[in-house]
Amino acid sequence: MPLSTRKFVAFIIVACAVTGFVLGFQSVPPKAHLPGEGPAQADAPAAVDALEALPLSTEPPPPPAPEEKKAQDDKKTEEPDPLEAVADASKLNTPVAAEPSSAKGGAGQDDKVGDLLDVITPPPQDDPPH
Repeated sequence: MPLSTRKFVAFIIVACAVTGFVLGFQSVPPKAHLPGEGPAQADAPAAVDALEALPLSTEPPPPPAPEEKKAQDDKKTEEPDPLEAVADASKLNTPVAAEPSSAKGGAGQDDKVGDLLDVITPPPQDDPPH
């Protein structure tokens, strides 16, 4: 590579470095302040007023009016809920659970995971290949 090309590339690299250095100094805030000191009044951002903000309410919403309730009932009968359709589909894919054994002592009646584990067949006990 000729010397003039190398000088030109070196000049571009130095110019980029100097430009980055200068821009870095220009982006620094004008003056830092110590903890407890407020920023200068001219530099302080304006306080935000949230006039449209409302306090959170802990009381439940009022019951719907009879007209609204009727409209909601009509809407439910017209369109099936997609979440209910997914729940119905998931019921179709669940395996049939075996009767819980009496060895569980009555506490297994709500034990759906245990019922599923009873249905699963264990893997074969073959020796692993070596």
